[in-house]
Amino acid sequence: MRGMEIIDTNSDNILKYGVCGYKDSKKAGYTEKIEWLKDRYKEGMKIKILYSEIDGTHGMIEYIPGKYCWRPVEASGYMFIHCIFVGL
Repeated sequence: MRGMEIIDTNSDNILKYGVCGYKDSKKAGYTEKIEWLKDRYKEGMKIKILYSEIDGTHGMIEYIPGKYCWRPVEASGYMFIHCIFVGL
């Protein structure tokens, strides 16, 4: 695969790369999801995208410090993966 790079998303570029696989930006709730994610960046959340200028997104990982995880786990001191997606 040529021209692949890992993109570190942030609140300024998240709209360019999308969220958790293939979410339709025209669907209800998409804007709310983006705003919610922007708040999670403040808690240390990271979304990394495997991206090709030619073919677009090939994969991604979304993770956050365990103490900010919103699922019922005890993960303080660890990173928690919320979403991982691989597609070629």
